[in-house]
Parts: sequence; structure tokens; C-alpha cells
Amino acid sequence: MIALNITILFQFINLAITYFFLDVFIVRPVVKNLLQNKKDMKDMHEEITTKQKDIDTFIAERKDQLSLFQERISRNYEFKEVQPNNFDPCKLDAREEENYIAQNPEEVKQDILRRILYDDTE
Repeated sequence: MIALNITILFQFINLAITYFFLDVFIVRPVVKNLLQNKKDMKDMHEEITTKQKDIDTFIAERKDQLSLFQERISRNYEFKEVQPNNFDPCKLDAREEENYIAQNPEEVKQDILRRILYDDTE
């Protein structure tokens, strides 16, 4: 026969304490981590779809730019012939060259830039 004594009360208290500790230290952190992982996965999925849309629009823009560029280079453009510059430092001796550079630094700078960039904007 089952005897109802104080041990049943101690077993019930032991069960309640064990349930409390298991709930606080094991179940809640695990559930919290699972919910956080689910939220992170959802955020990553949204970010991936956003990035994919950005990539698709970028590729579409680049294809449009490429077709426009190919259309432009297929045309025959007339290029202006590069005009020779009046200043040629090779024709001057060292002293004249130094004097010319000292007197006209901006013109020398522009001449160098024209020689480097083949400036044909006149």
C-alpha cells in the first residue's frame, strides 16, 4: 500500500527545484539561441535578396553602358590633328632654357601637359 508521508512532499519540492534550474539554465538559453538564429537567418536572407537585386541592377546598367559604348565606337569620328607647340626646349641652349622657364613657368607647365595629354582642345 502507498503510504502518504513527508517524503512525497520532499519529492515534489525536489521536482519543482529541478524543473526551475533546468528551465532557467538550460531550456531558456537554448530557446533564446534558437530564436536568435532564426531571426539572424531571416535578416541574412533579406540582405541576400537585397544584394542580389543590387547586383542585377548593376549588371543591367553595365550592359546598357557597354551597348552604348559599342554603338559609339562603331561610328566613324573625325579626330582633330594635334597641333605642334611653338616651344621646343631642345632648340634652346641650357642658359636660354633656364631663362625661358624662369620667365614663363605657366606656359612651360601647359606645354608639358599638352605633350603628355595630347591636348587638342582649341
